[in-house]
This record gives sequence, C-alpha cells and structure tokens, in this order.
Amino acid sequence: MSIIASDVNAILKYSLNAINPYQLLRSALLYQSDNTLCVQGRAYKLRNNVKLIAAGKAVGGMVRAVQDLIGDHVIKGVVSLPLGYTDTFKNRKDLYPLPSPKVNIFEGGKDNLPDEQSLTASRAIYQLADGASIDELIIVLLSGGASTLTSLPISGLSIDNKRFICSSLSQRGASINELNTVRKHVSLLKGGKLVQLCQPAEVLTLILSDVINDPLDIIASGPCYPDSSTGAEFLAILHKYEITSLISRSIIDSILQTSSYRYPPLVSTPQHVIVGNNKLALDGAMEYAIKLGYDGFIWSSKVSGSVVEVASFYAAFILHSVLCIFPHDKIGLKHEAMERCLKVLGISSTEDSITIQSLYESYHEILTSVSSEKVCLLSGGEPVVKVKGDGKGGRNQELSLRVGINLDLIYDNFSCILDGIVNLEKFREFWDLISIEFASVGTDGQDGPTPVAGAKLSQKFMRDNEKYRDFIHSSLSRNDSFTLFSKLGYEQYLIHTELTGTNVMDIHLILISV
Repeated sequence: MSIIASDVNAILKYSLNAINPYQLLRSALLYQSDNTLCVQGRAYKLRNNVKLIAAGKAVGGMVRAVQDLIGDHVIKGVVSLPLGYTDTFKNRKDLYPLPSPKVNIFEGGKDNLPDEQSLTASRAIYQLADGASIDELIIVLLSGGASTLTSLPISGLSIDNKRFICSSLSQRGASINELNTVRKHVSLLKGGKLVQLCQPAEVLTLILSDVINDPLDIIASGPCYPDSSTGAEFLAILHKYEITSLISRSIIDSILQTSSYRYPPLVSTPQHVIVGNNKLALDGAMEYAIKLGYDGFIWSSKVSGSVVEVASFYAAFILHSVLCIFPHDKIGLKHEAMERCLKVLGISSTEDSITIQSLYESYHEILTSVSSEKVCLLSGGEPVVKVKGDGKGGRNQELSLRVGINLDLIYDNFSCILDGIVNLEKFREFWDLISIEFASVGTDGQDGPTPVAGAKLSQKFMRDNEKYRDFIHSSLSRNDSFTLFSKLGYEQYLIHTELTGTNVMDIHLILISV
C-alpha cells in the first residue's frame, strides 16, 4: 500500500473516532449531585422516573452512555437495533447497552428494510410511549437507521406494503428527504406521532444526525417533531417516481385519511438536541490530516444530488487543485476551462439537480488558497444512486468508481480542456508523477448491501487496469462496483472498517501529494 493510501485509512479511522456516539452523548449531558440532568440549559429532575426509547444504527453507544450516567433512574426501556448488532458489538462497552431486565433490546431491519422483527420492536415502543404519565421523563435516542427500526404501519397498511413503497422509491433514486417524508405518512410513530403518544410526559430527544442540514422533522422521519408535510406532498413524491400505479387505491386512500388528522397541542414542549453530525466527522478528519502534514480544507457537509454529477464535479475539482500546485504555471483553471472539463464529462452547468456554478463558486476560496505540496480536501453528505442494474455495490463505491473513470477521461482530453492555460507536456508529466487519492466512505461501515464501507483509488485507476476497461464500464452500467473492485484488488480499492456503531452519512476525501 502506498503512503498516501495508508494516509487515507488513517484519516478516516480518526474521523470515525470523532463521532463515537458514547463520547458524544456523555459530552452533551451533565448529571448533578441533586439528581438533576442538565442539557443545553434545560434541567430535568430525576426520581426513578426515566423511560428510554432508542432506535438506529448508532444508539447502542448512546444507550450505554445514558445507563452509565443515570441508569439508576431508568425504570423501563426499549432499544431497536439493526440485525446483527449484538454479535458485532456485544463486547464493546462503549457501543453496547448494559444488560438490564428493565431494558428490552430488539434487532431487525434486515437489508435496511422493515420486517417482522422491526415491527415487533415498534410495537414495544408504541406500548411504552402510550403508557407515559405526567411525572415521567422519556429520553428518546435516535440515529440513522431509525426509520426502518420504527416501522409500525398505519391501519390499512401491511408491513409488506410499506416495505414495497420504500424500497421502490429508494431504487428509483428518491432522496433521503423524500423517503422520510413518505415514511412519516405511512407510520404510526413517525412525523411527530411518537411524541403525541408520550404526552403528558416530558420528552428529551438526543439525535446523531445522518441528514444534511440536521432537519429535526426529517432525521429518523421525525418521530418527536411535528410533521409539516401534507398528503398532497406525499402523493406528489409517489407520482414523481411513478409508484402510484403500483399501489392499490384503497391503500393510498388509507394513507391520505391518516395524513389529514390534526393532533391536539402538546402538553409539554419536547427538547431536541443534535449531539453529532457529519461536520464533526470532517473536523476530526481534518485535525488528523494536519497532524500528518497536509494542508486541510473542508468544503461542505451538505453534498447531495445525483452521484453522476457529484463524481464529475469532484474529478474537475481534483484537476483544478492540481493546477493550483503545478510549479510551472500559477494561472489555475479558469471558469471557462471548468465548463470545458464538465462538458467533456457530459455535465452541463445548467443541470438543476446539482448546480455546478454554485459548487464552483463555493469552492473558489479553497481553490485559490491551495498551494501546499500535501493537500487534504474534505466534504461529506449523501449523493443518490439511481439503480438500473442488478449488481452488488453502494453509493460510495460507485462514486469512487465514477471519479476514477472521469479522471481518466479528463487525462485523455487535457489538450481540449487546458489549451492556452498550461504547458500540456509538462503538466501531463507532473500529473503522472504526483500521488492523488480519492475515497468515499459510509460512516456506518456498510455501503449498500456489501461488507465494506466504501472505496478509494488513484488518478491512474483506469490506466492501471487497462485490460479491464470493458469490464469496468459494464460493471458500472450494472451498479456492480463491489464485484468489480473485489476482482481488481479487494485490499487495494475497498475500504473495510467493519460496522462502526455510528452513522453521520458519508465522507469524501481527496489527498494530493507532490
């Protein structure tokens, strides 16, 4: 493994440590000697009156933090974890709940889809919340994956109906916001319905965010936050992805009838606290990159849109960054050359699903300040893959693969893109000499239905695998990135972290070393 590839692994490992859910929760809570729990200026009097509800990929450590801090006051709890969590984390004291007869632990949601096991857990959550009293404090812990793990469908809708709707939308490229909007309309717990059940008890919701901008109504489909979306918006999403014709009219009518119900005002105002998010992971990554001698830059924790366009932007940005440190010319990539580059990649700046112009402008300050011989460029978010094939892969592996293909396309078109900007012969030689590594990783450790977190590759990926060009392109057309990388070099290209016990979307990392 090259030094720069090793640096990728080290930086990613450090970033995951920065979003350890146990540590994040302990930092957010203050327990005082008079049995008072203080959270961001709000105080809760504890007197053996705490009920615990937790759901998500990262709540095991959050539950353990609450137990270690105020466990004596917890009288009952329900924890809904993804399938296999216990086998993976039962020996991790910071990531697995303390065994207790008061706290029931469930597992479910195979392949991140609602199933009978997650339905059983959801019923237990419903029953716990529905029996709350005015002198109780209900602490709700949420993280990515909670939507699947709180899958109690509304009356008239089966778990199979719900699973079909959600999986169909996901396969057709629906965004996480669109998916969660739909989930709220088909669930008895989402869209503020859980907090309604908890009334008149006090409710404290602690959240590890896996959604861009940390919207409280979207994370985990907002079980403790009022839903502002309408039945019409729900229906519009089904129409957009051509799902309506696949669902019976009676099911749609049942959903719309439930969506029209208006709940009474809350007796007590719930508190919502974001204990961690993607920005924290990026901060951790940058901190360690600087320790390794890189100049670190964070662009955004809000990357979204089609993985096709995101990959094109990253490839163009890598070219731009290399031009900034190219010793023979300091002109840099002009905006018109950026347009040329994206045109070569088949992306127009008029695309409305991801605005290239705004991306370029937001990165301009970073681009002009890149001058070091070792540069680390960081961003994060959650691009969307529109699945068309039957292959095995994930959005992070596909993003890396597309970046690798795009860098090769740029290389073959240097003369078209950079004419009049640099000495092409010298720049091509420089490009081949330096080390460039791109990586995309899911912070939960699982990229799609695969055993890896993501993938990394260099600017020479296509040339290093010259004889596999046809296989590479056919694999991409089938969304079969995992099979491809496994064949070309599992250890070289795939990033294996195992399940991490945390989840704050994805990290995108570019390292350039002269």
